[in-house]
Amino acid sequence: MLASASAASGIAACAVLALAWADVLPGGWWLRGLAEPHAIREARERSLHFAARLREFAHEEPDALRHSVVFLGSSTVERCPLATAFPGCRAVNRGVGWARARELASHVDALLADPEPSAIVLYAGGPDRVAAPLAVEDVLGAIEALARAVRERAPRTPVLLLGLLPSTRSLGPEADALLRIDRGIARIAAENGFEHVDFRGSGLTGPDGALVESLSTDGLHLTPAGYAIFTQRLRAAPEPFASLLAG
Repeated sequence: MLASASAASGIAACAVLALAWADVLPGGWWLRGLAEPHAIREARERSLHFAARLREFAHEEPDALRHSVVFLGSSTVERCPLATAFPGCRAVNRGVGWARARELASHVDALLADPEPSAIVLYAGGPDRVAAPLAVEDVLGAIEALARAVRERAPRTPVLLLGLLPSTRSLGPEADALLRIDRGIARIAAENGFEHVDFRGSGLTGPDGALVESLSTDGLHLTPAGYAIFTQRLRAAPEPFASLLAG
């Protein structure tokens, strides 16, 4: 009887572990981390997500970008509620969660298929900064490579290059590094003939320059209230973007 109960408990435990491993139950990330390093698994999951997003884009209508404003970037773009934020605008979401700037640059042909859109809003470099928060020149080099790739792919299209949002922990040296990155992004925009806006003084950041905690879901990404401020900032962007986003 005891052996039977023990066997049943073992089977139940195995079932729970299997469900957790498959993310049906909580704990999958930690459990899989026992079998392989998180960095390796994270890189694989990022790669799989990028491939899945490219497949989604490939199945869109052939002229999906025609007369549209394309939002290109990482997870901040992918999560952005474009349809509700810009109801009068034909906005196309080409965000890829956790994609680094050089990854986006290497796939720019697939992300910006013909025909050229009416405009491009570009937000990238966040995952680069998170991976190496003090590596200012590396982050700017990656954003610059993406900016050049976008300009070569869409030479006549107006582009709005956005400054990076801080995290809720962007304090001290990290805050100083982010300020230098934002200055570099403004320079990259000017050199490529892009318009530029940043989010300083927008209400997304507090007096210390960090992202306001109540406007973030996880210290990095925005809540719906945060996105309301984010998109309001875009609606006040220089022309032609203010008019295009108003529809």
